[in-house]
Formats: sequence, C-alpha cells, structure tokens
Amino acid sequence: MRSLSVSALALALSSALLGQPKGYIIDTETPAGKLLQQIGLEEDVQQKLALLEQFVKEYPDHEAIAWVYGQMPSLYVKMDQPDKALEACEKWLAADPTNAAAAHSCLKI
Repeated sequence: MRSLSVSALALALSSALLGQPKGYIIDTETPAGKLLQQIGLEEDVQQKLALLEQFVKEYPDHEAIAWVYGQMPSLYVKMDQPDKALEACEKWLAADPTNAAAAHSCLKI
C-alpha cells in the first residue's frame, strides 16, 4: 500500500515538473492540444507569452486554462511587466481558487 502512495506521489510530481496541465492529457489531434504542445516546447519568453495569450483568446473555457494562466505571471515578471503578471495572477486564481501554491506564487510577485 505504501509503495502505491509513493508511486502516485511520484507520478503527480513528474507531471507537474514536466509542465503538463494538471489533470489534463493534451490531445495533439485538436487545435487546442496542438497549441498547448507548442506552448510547452517554446523556449523564447516573448514567443511563449504570445502563444499563451493566443490560447486565452481562442480557448477561454478550455479545461487547461488555469494551467495556461499559471504559466503567465513568471514570464511577465521576466519581461518586466509586473502589472500584467498581477492581472494573470487574478485570472489564474479565479480559474483555480483552491490552489494554495498559485496564491503563494502570486503573493511573491
């Protein structure tokens, strides 16, 4: 039983570390899934933000929207745009109000 708990925890941590939206499997056969995959692979901060903003506009009700908003604050901070970082925090917390880690990350901004 204990090894099952450890395995479940390891799986949860690995998906969080890999950056996949929590509780969501990316279906790369859909336009939204393709965009999420592109976001995950993008290394340029400015281009990644542009893709995230595009996702928010095109798929505001998508089940991965909280993950998308969660990617934005730290990138806006890197781009020296704290107002946009805080705005993304507000939307992130609205999409996932019980996420204590999100609230803590946003408080640090």
